[in-house]
Amino acid sequence: MYIDFEMIRSVPSLKLCPPAIIFCSLLFFTNAALSQQKDTVTNELQQVIIKAYQQNVRLMDMPAAIGYASPSLINRFNNTGILPALNTLPGIQMEERSPSSYRLNIRSSSLRSPFGVRNIKIYYNDVPITDPGGNTYLNQLGFYNFHSVEIIKGPGSSLYGAGNGGAMLINSFATNDSVKLSVDAEAGSNGLQNYHAGFRTQGKRSLNEIHFQHQSAEGYRWNSSSRHDIFSWHSQINTSNRNEISGDFIYSDLYYQTPGGLTLTEFRNDPKSARPRVGATQGAEEAKAAIFQKNILAAIKDRYRISEHFDAMLVSYYAFTHLRNPAIRNFGDGREPHAGGRVMMDYHRELKKVVFKWQSGAEYQRGNFEENSYQNKKGKRDSLLSCDKIRTRQYFLFSQLTAACSDWIMTGGISLSNQKLNINRVFPSSNHYRRSFKDQLSPRIALLKKLGDDVSVYINYAKGFSPPAVTEVLPTGSALNTELQPELGNNYETGVRFSLFRDHLFADASVFHFKLNNTIVQRRDAAGGDFYVNAGSTKQAGAEMSMQYKFNLSTHSNDNIFWISGSLYDFRYNSFKQLNNDYSGNDLPGIAKNKLATGCNLKLDNLSAAFTYNYTGKFYLEDANKNITDPVHLLSIKLSHSFKAGNQIKINLFAGADNLLSESYSAGYDINAAAGRYYNAAAGRNFYGGVSFQLF
Repeated sequence: MYIDFEMIRSVPSLKLCPPAIIFCSLLFFTNAALSQQKDTVTNELQQVIIKAYQQNVRLMDMPAAIGYASPSLINRFNNTGILPALNTLPGIQMEERSPSSYRLNIRSSSLRSPFGVRNIKIYYNDVPITDPGGNTYLNQLGFYNFHSVEIIKGPGSSLYGAGNGGAMLINSFATNDSVKLSVDAEAGSNGLQNYHAGFRTQGKRSLNEIHFQHQSAEGYRWNSSSRHDIFSWHSQINTSNRNEISGDFIYSDLYYQTPGGLTLTEFRNDPKSARPRVGATQGAEEAKAAIFQKNILAAIKDRYRISEHFDAMLVSYYAFTHLRNPAIRNFGDGREPHAGGRVMMDYHRELKKVVFKWQSGAEYQRGNFEENSYQNKKGKRDSLLSCDKIRTRQYFLFSQLTAACSDWIMTGGISLSNQKLNINRVFPSSNHYRRSFKDQLSPRIALLKKLGDDVSVYINYAKGFSPPAVTEVLPTGSALNTELQPELGNNYETGVRFSLFRDHLFADASVFHFKLNNTIVQRRDAAGGDFYVNAGSTKQAGAEMSMQYKFNLSTHSNDNIFWISGSLYDFRYNSFKQLNNDYSGNDLPGIAKNKLATGCNLKLDNLSAAFTYNYTGKFYLEDANKNITDPVHLLSIKLSHSFKAGNQIKINLFAGADNLLSESYSAGYDINAAAGRYYNAAAGRNFYGGVSFQLF
């Protein structure tokens, strides 16, 4: 295997960071040495079946850029969340500005999201958990709700509707798992306590899985403690050979304090501090800034095989969120019930050695929200500032046809989306606002060529359409924005995947160019309030790669892996003028040009170790490109020892450490923040340990 670093460097404005050169070189020599082994190993990424776009094919045969977090990847880290696992995938960046305040970035998709998850469609066991207003409460889920994750990078228009950021498909359970009862306990630095109990029954025709998780921590910074209780239930039953019914129920009770952004001087002087009082603006501790969030999700899904070639799926759900947010500038209190469903027909048939798959259907969601804003008097509600009743409705129709012939796979799909927004301001003055975003046809075309069983190349094109989220049209405590326009994007991509050395080595690389018009970007005023503007157009060019090498240390162990992933980006404003400021040609803030993740997993008999190194290059913190971050080097380790007590009980002892180099960095930056309050300090060197019991 030969890697041409000079060719990589020649990509305009993209430079490979020094650590990437070192680790790519090490991986090359390691592969060359280990390829002499004669044994055969099944590579997880080579054999895994990808469900994205309803293809149900090997990753090798998928004509799209997909990030896959397997169960083994998710379990390389501690049991508190999936953030470190997703951050090993190229093109993915997950941040935690405050404990449980997650931000998910897929190729700059979080540019318009100061908190929460927007511009990404998320499904949980095929149930849409992104609300009709465009927001996803990803933090309603706990670590044990994630069995595996697939992430579609770029517009997923042909099956997942409006959106430029991509889609996340979460699977919460394993089809075949012999574990009947599991109990886990974990403790760590900064007051971390994490407890879990899971129960599973499985028969020939039914499956039930119940989880309860309690997690709490004092936090690294002042005013950053948290508590989260999650109950989840998944059930499925085959009522006949043709019909399968499944259901999901989740109740989440989450509380976390928000310490607020710091200036560079405050960050350097005392990174543990919370945002202080500035003039008449109260500080985070004085305001008792926090989030009180309760979520309920109830869903049912019915799969029915109509005939040998014809299947149907029907999903319906109800969700409710109650969010109270005493903040620095106000006290928000919102209730957000919404419901919806998804129906899809699947036709598959082979005609003259050509396998056809045709999926068509629709998705519909409707929400009826009430958002109230009060004055915040030291963490308590005071006089009413505003009251808004919001009705939002969105739907899209979709159709996709795939034809596989010999070594070719061709896919064409299209969706038609529509969204309506109705805001009735009741207080302080009556004001009625209606907005309908025009129907948009969003096509996707993909072509894959297999060069034997071990190499495939693909190209695809997708158009994205992303209307503003409700929280962007009406930010909490800010004025109604009637001028905000939808984003329109066009993504062109090509990629290659190959498996070498008898499936020991699997590699995946892609290059893309994304042109986005009416780009929505976030601003933050001096009082900490958010507002949004359209930023003209952006051009985003990038390259992403990942490699995994699986090898044996002994005849009893074949789960040893060297892996590496990275990205090279050149994301710029193409045309962006605001008042007297011209940002055209500037780098997009918040996006590093160079990122690298690498590590190894070693297993010998009952002992295992996972080492992970993450590098994030410099990036700008505002549109003017005047303030830039330092590079960040993160090193983590997890050690495990498993043994059996009798024939039916397995015990796993584990311990680990994060940020071993004790880097001083921000867990998530407040981009374009007023007064330079960009920084949310992350914990220094920290440790954890725990035990897991499994009954078979």
